[in-house]
Amino acid sequence: MKKFLLEQKWVGVGFAIIVSLIIAWVATSKTVGFVQAVSPYISEEAQAFLPVTFENGMITEPQNTIIAKEYKTGDEDNAAVIKVVLNTEVDELSSDDIKDSGVYFSRKYMYAVSPQKTEIRSLSDFPNMTVDQEMFDAGVKWLETKVGNYLFGIIFVMMLSWIGLAAVIYAAISQLLLGKVVPSAFARTLRITTLGYLVLLIIELVTGLGINILIKLVLLVLLNYFINKQLYPVEK
Repeated sequence: MKKFLLEQKWVGVGFAIIVSLIIAWVATSKTVGFVQAVSPYISEEAQAFLPVTFENGMITEPQNTIIAKEYKTGDEDNAAVIKVVLNTEVDELSSDDIKDSGVYFSRKYMYAVSPQKTEIRSLSDFPNMTVDQEMFDAGVKWLETKVGNYLFGIIFVMMLSWIGLAAVIYAAISQLLLGKVVPSAFARTLRITTLGYLVLLIIELVTGLGINILIKLVLLVLLNYFINKQLYPVEK
């Protein structure tokens, strides 16, 4: 077991790939299930806003209309309100009109508002089209069937990249701190650190608890120290 875990090439990468695949599969399954559950509700709510016609970079139908809806997310104690607003009375909205999180449309702009930032996109990027209920439902149906395929790949690549980057950084710091105390090849330090980081990551995901970055660093440095001290003692 020692030879396999601590001396076999690519064992850290192999376990990182396995963990990333599992995380991607679980996250994708939950997301697809959620999308399928809320799709009928989204289609029903969209009826209040449709049809909408985009032409020459602006909304031409409905004209001089304000349609607004609010939706609560989360539990009752910590519910967040998200607004969806269509306002074709003006070409653009003022900052006072978009204080709350949500999606807003004026005649010429779309605003995506979150507590962190506000993104503004010109409707000139939109093609000339009329979005009616049939088209909207077709889009929702496509999302139901295809979201899993794209999401799985995105989550897998992101998780594998994150694990790899974190392992290299923690391993480099461990090597720097322990280099003269318990000499070890960086390849072994990286392997030990990767496996230790994966264990901590699994604990976080299973328990739902977040482990502080500094605590992770201390634990991984100690792990490298004890493994090298006990299993790879320096001959005097």
